Amino acid sequence: MRDFRKRMRSRRFLVVSAVVGVVALAGTASVAYAVYPTDSVTVMTGCLTTSGTSAGNIGSVAVGLTPAKPCGSNQKLIHISGGTITSVTAGTGLTGGGSDGAVTLNDQDATYNGTNFATSGQDCPAHQFATGIDAKGVLKCAQPALSDLQGAACTANGQQSTLDVTTDDTTGAVSMTCQPLTGNLDTTATLGPGVTLPVLNGTQVTLGDFSAVLTSSGGSPKTIGLAPLAPGSSTYSASFKNLLPGTYSLTLEAPAGMSFTASPAVPQTVTVTAGDTTNEAFTITAASAP
Repeated sequence: MRDFRKRMRSRRFLVVSAVVGVVALAGTASVAYAVYPTDSVTVMTGCLTTSGTSAGNIGSVAVGLTPAKPCGSNQKLIHISGGTITSVTAGTGLTGGGSDGAVTLNDQDATYNGTNFATSGQDCPAHQFATGIDAKGVLKCAQPALSDLQGAACTANGQQSTLDVTTDDTTGAVSMTCQPLTGNLDTTATLGPGVTLPVLNGTQVTLGDFSAVLTSSGGSPKTIGLAPLAPGSSTYSASFKNLLPGTYSLTLEAPAGMSFTASPAVPQTVTVTAGDTTNEAFTITAASAP
């Protein structure tokens, strides 16, 4: 009977111990699911056992960056915290950041919205030009000096030109004129009365098989094939654009294997004037093939 009472007391002790163990585990579980703190985050360091019968257990946990005692050969040093980012630093154009808790970054200058680059919603005042963009994304503007505009590139009637800037000595008024820098040359070719082009290698030759060749005084030729002046037109043409002023040699070139004469005779010397279009018309007076 005495032995039975002793066994019962031992069982009551085991039951109470089991209950205490359950409470301790419940308390541990509630800590694991707690919300991360937003400030004063505590960092703890411990040792994780990676092998053996105790694999997966964490021990020697202490507040700070050092465990309560050095980790063993089958343990790995780990850090436990309420977050994984240790610091956020505000870069160029931003403010805020921090090294603890919840941090915020703010756009320092609202001019740059990240979608339309730095010039979003910006413009220069009248009579000023954009000269650049500063580090905050603000458009920089300035009124150019007249000396900066003199000789600047411009376009007049589709031709490359330069800007001539003058100031009236009496009124101070500024005038800007786009001075033509280049000229154009247009050439045409037609068949004279009763003239027909031959058949060459079994193919009927047309004026579309001819080319206009323009050679500069430096000896550099430029070749452009003739094309109808308009759909169905019997007049064929070629246009040379943006030529430097000067004297050129202009000729017509027929397909290889045929000969022709033209009025005026080819080649012709033509003069190109800045800001103007020179016209040269040729008439084919005879054509033959072997």
